Amino acid sequence: MHIFARKTITMNQAFTNHRIWISLVLLFATVTGMASDDTFCLLGQKQGLANDTVLQMTQLADGRMLIVTKHTIDIYNGGRFEHIKRTEEHWQQLPGYYGATNLIVDSLDRLWVKYWQRVACYDLKQRKHIKSGIPHGADDFFYDSTGRLWTLKERILYCGKHRLELPKDKSIVQNIDVWKDRLYAFFNNGQVIVYGLKEDKQLMQVAAYEGNYISQYANTSTVQHSKDRFYQVRTGGKGKSIFLCFDPVGNQWKTLLKTDFYLHTLIVTPNDMAYISTAEGYLRMNLNTNEWELITTLTLPDGSTISTGANTIYQDREGGIWLGTYHDGLLYSSPQSGMFDNPTDDEKAPFAQPDTETEQPWWNSIWTKTGLLLIVIGIGLMTIVIRTRRKQVRIPTSEDSAGQTIEHHADNEPSPQENEFIERATLLVEQHLSKPNYGVEQLAADLCMERTGLYRKLTALTQQSPVSFIRNIRLKHAADMILTGDRSITEIAEQTGFGSTSYFSKCFQKEYGCKPSDYKG
Repeated sequence: MHIFARKTITMNQAFTNHRIWISLVLLFATVTGMASDDTFCLLGQKQGLANDTVLQMTQLADGRMLIVTKHTIDIYNGGRFEHIKRTEEHWQQLPGYYGATNLIVDSLDRLWVKYWQRVACYDLKQRKHIKSGIPHGADDFFYDSTGRLWTLKERILYCGKHRLELPKDKSIVQNIDVWKDRLYAFFNNGQVIVYGLKEDKQLMQVAAYEGNYISQYANTSTVQHSKDRFYQVRTGGKGKSIFLCFDPVGNQWKTLLKTDFYLHTLIVTPNDMAYISTAEGYLRMNLNTNEWELITTLTLPDGSTISTGANTIYQDREGGIWLGTYHDGLLYSSPQSGMFDNPTDDEKAPFAQPDTETEQPWWNSIWTKTGLLLIVIGIGLMTIVIRTRRKQVRIPTSEDSAGQTIEHHADNEPSPQENEFIERATLLVEQHLSKPNYGVEQLAADLCMERTGLYRKLTALTQQSPVSFIRNIRLKHAADMILTGDRSITEIAEQTGFGSTSYFSKCFQKEYGCKPSDYKG
């Protein structure tokens, strides 16, 4: 489970972060179908990843992806990878942690990499390893989903005034989380112990399975909280794994699935779908029906296929899915594919401020940050005013190398060249309207441009990213079809190239403010 620390971001950074994320999505966006036609883009060593064995990943506050490979930490900004070398000398002892690679990014831009009784710390700003003391000299430490830091020392969990005593036995706490003034501690023996945070007392202890199963699932644990449930994947020896659900209202465990192959990391979407990385590929399960499917063959954009084990699965804040494989690098699925659920606005990766420092220096106070923010906003507004007063602004594109210069006039009216380009791009999308796999890659190729050139040009002329440009054309035609009244919503979704009816409805409601069935024009 990954918990992230909130950072205060200046206006200047926010613009940069937005551009970085759009570039990230566009670089790999491939609109695909469902089931066996799932399409993933491949990012490996040929594309700049340092090593094709991906252990774990997360998304930083500014939208960049952070990937931990066998020997490096790779940070991807949508255009290229930056690398931080990892060595054996970087490890410190963390005697209370028994688990696979786990990542924590704190409010000081430090990355903590935990792995089997060891931890290493890296400064993400300086992109280097640092010797930083383990918080409060703890045996282990955790961040809950509210962003609070919990430290484990001599069988006691500490967080501010809270002091929770663990059982005096050999059980190992592997995950913790907080929900409704209660802390849930998950142990390697399959137990969850519930503590009341108002009184700092143990309230109950509930076992997921009988004692003879403890050794089968004692090795690693991944927990995710979704709505009013905790979902847990546990592994043990000989490839045994189990997928569990704990109901904190009824205080009951439920076994969802047992496998004879390794289950690794887990994501649960707002629509009650679970996706789990496995030694065979990835597994998806409908949590309402418990129906599941193991996906072992993945299709690449060129039509070729790949079969690979996945160490980790991650859903970014835009709804894109990333698979970190055993030996084949990264695999990415665009949020437009409809293959996976997109997060709602309320469920996009929370960023919370952990209490890692007892006292902040003056330059890190809220008043100083507010003042700096106002200064940056003022500079930004001045820059906008200056730019809008210019007679002409030259927009560099990939076509400049052919000696073409496109001028964008101060009155914001496109030139004839620009109008022709927009019309040509629109016509290409309309010609492939019913094809869900017609995306940024194909549009750029049809326009004889690089993806980055297409991005720069379209955003300059239309204030839309290529992904939005394509989607909005599809939505406009869908709206026109709805008004004719001679097609069902499912037919319209298919004829306008959306991967699924549910994804079409989400996009339509976001653009037009109502469901497709309620649209009146």
